[in-house]
Parts: sequence; structure tokens; C-alpha cells
Amino acid sequence: MKRHPAIQPLSRQHHTALLAVLLLKKGIARHADPTVMCSFLQQVWDQELQPHLVAEEQFLLPLIQPGLPTIVCDILVQHAQLWSSYHAVLAQGSEESLHAFVLLLETHIRQEERQYFPAIEASLDEAALAQLSSQLPEETETACLQFSPRFWE
Repeated sequence: MKRHPAIQPLSRQHHTALLAVLLLKKGIARHADPTVMCSFLQQVWDQELQPHLVAEEQFLLPLIQPGLPTIVCDILVQHAQLWSSYHAVLAQGSEESLHAFVLLLETHIRQEERQYFPAIEASLDEAALAQLSSQLPEETETACLQFSPRFWE
């Protein structure tokens, strides 16, 4: 589904996050060093995932009309779960904690793209979409493929 131009930056960030998911899944399947994969996740989190979550909460969610309150609650709960799971990865540094984070992130992104974003787009008028577009931070290059060592290969 083609997104409204105002929401496209968030969807492109989802694409980048799914790339991180794919690379981590490959690393987990290869039993790569969990310490290296945790470092990768920390870099991706700091440079891409955390700013994305903040942007959604700061700029997108306040625009959602009262008719969609469960979407706001669902997204906020899922974001809190991602934060918690990320901190569990840092604390445990295990393949299991990485796997749990990866599954949670992938599920969250797919739900936003397939369910939440279409409903949000349909509910926002052009003024709200223009406001969103003007508030989103500029996109940066992905940190995923710049990481070394390439544990996924």
C-alpha cells in the first residue's frame, strides 16, 4: 500500500528496522557472538529505532482523532514493550533475549504498517498530515549495513 507522503518517512524507517530484524535473525541462526549482535542492536537502537519511537509518540500520536483511541494505547504499550525488551537484551546479552526482541520488533512494525497506519491515514485530514510532515526529523542513512563485523554473513 502506498503511504501518504507525510507518513512515508516513518514507513521507510520501518523498512530499515526490518533490515535490522533480518540481519539479527541471520546472526542468531548462525550462532554469531551475542556480544557483537548486542553492539549492533545498541547502535541501531541509538541511531534509528529510539528516535523513530520518539518521533511517532511526539508527532504522530497526538494527531490521532479520538475515534481511534485503542490505536494510541496499543502503540504506546508496544513501544514500552520494545524499550523493556531492549533493556533486557543489554542486561542479559543472550541469544534468547535478542530473539525475543527481534520477534517483538517485527510484529510491531508489521502491525503498524498493515493495521495502524492505514487507519491513521484515513482519519487524518490534509492539515494534520501537513503538520506531521513539517515536524518529522530529517531522515538519516541507515546504520545497519555500516556495522562491522558483519556477523550475519
